Amino acid sequence: MTKITPDRAVALKAAGYKYIGRYLYNPSSTDLPEKAIQPGELATIKQYGLRCFPIYQTWGRDATNFRYS
Repeated sequence: MTKITPDRAVALKAAGYKYIGRYLYNPSSTDLPEKAIQPGELATIKQYGLRCFPIYQTWGRDATNFRYS
């Protein structure tokens, strides 16, 4: 839920990560402002040899958001 900066990309790559999930949307602009992918972030991810997969989530932080049906 944090922007992938060049320093973060280097650290993730060094730790053995190859794929990074980034949120496409953040319904709250004040809560976790960097949750949604930021401008230029995909270029940074690519530049450092990482791959990105999209995550879309609007709700689902609490068990009450889910039902068996």
